[in-house]
Amino acid sequence: MASSNSNISFLCSKTCGARAEAGAAMRAIILLACLTAPGLLRAQSLFQRDRSFWFYFENDAFGGTSDSSYTNGVRAGWEFAYGSPRLGKVARWLSFEGVVDAVRSGSIRPADRACVPQESRTTTQPCLTIAFGISQTIYTPSNIIDTTLQRDDRPFAGLAYASAIVNTLRHPWQYSSELQVGVIGPWSAAESAQSLAHWTWASTSEKPRGWHHQLRNRLQVGLVNTYHLRLLEWCQPHRRISGVPACRGTASEERRFDLTARSEAALGTHITRGSAGFIMRAGKRFPDAIALTRISTTAPARATQDKRPFFWFAGYLTGDIRYVARNAFITGTPADDEPGRFGFERTITFKRNVGEASAGAMIGLGSLMVSYQRIRRTKEYEPGGGSHVFGAITFSLFTPKG
Repeated sequence: MASSNSNISFLCSKTCGARAEAGAAMRAIILLACLTAPGLLRAQSLFQRDRSFWFYFENDAFGGTSDSSYTNGVRAGWEFAYGSPRLGKVARWLSFEGVVDAVRSGSIRPADRACVPQESRTTTQPCLTIAFGISQTIYTPSNIIDTTLQRDDRPFAGLAYASAIVNTLRHPWQYSSELQVGVIGPWSAAESAQSLAHWTWASTSEKPRGWHHQLRNRLQVGLVNTYHLRLLEWCQPHRRISGVPACRGTASEERRFDLTARSEAALGTHITRGSAGFIMRAGKRFPDAIALTRISTTAPARATQDKRPFFWFAGYLTGDIRYVARNAFITGTPADDEPGRFGFERTITFKRNVGEASAGAMIGLGSLMVSYQRIRRTKEYEPGGGSHVFGAITFSLFTPKG
């Protein structure tokens, strides 16, 4: 009985602390809303458009390891089919579309209308979607019960942030820009989140005890641009019209295979990196769009038009190589660069070249999509920093305009 009471007291203390920390995180979320919302969107008009809700959950327990390195990540958000000349100009500015246009022939005019994101692309002008999300990521050293400062391992660190995302789709390109505003440190509520998870999901495991050495509070801002280029695709001919390709990005196409090159540039106060890689998918009737998370998070619009449930599936492989110029989750921020703090005392350095590969499967039924993937990441720091394995689950639900 004493053990039960101590657990309850522990949870209550963490919950009360989380309220204060959540208040600081909410201030960052409100700041992002104030920066992006005025003059860009009208909420009443926005919620009358096609939209999808997505929830993305990563954890190293899914990959067979536990509480080491990148241990947990959660993302949730709403994506809306919204297009306007003003949003088109914002998208061009954020995604450096002029650079993309210089690589290929022709140019893209800012979209003056929205299109259904589940239809994926048009041939005359780009589809635009806008999304808003909140996220939290947690990093820990291998030993989570050591109460001393671990100089030879990565630090305890948490990041909570809000995002505003603009996604542009046009065959064969898709690119997105994500503006992030958040906090690293106790304000991220990472300690409370991990402690709560251990108390509810793994009550017999050791409670994390080294969080008093976590990275200090510091505001973080970042811009992440992701670019996709369709290299190969095959769709089974279905009532093919002469002169019209089978793969058109429509909900009715019978997509069976595609290979997409992707690159990413992240510029922020907490991390700066560039990456390049590929996504290969094979299945039946799966959506054309590649979403901001690791896999597509939108179901075909046909799901809302047919009386019978629309079923699709796909398996996929991904691979990426990264060059990392800055990683505050390993080195700490300037707030930690003083005697007695991790940034000053650490004996590890981050690796500039990192690789990542994953394999997974996704299925859709009607407006619902579920996916699972297993991800392996190479060493992120040295000495130590062995390869890390974790899993990810995604749920998304398409809700047509009301």
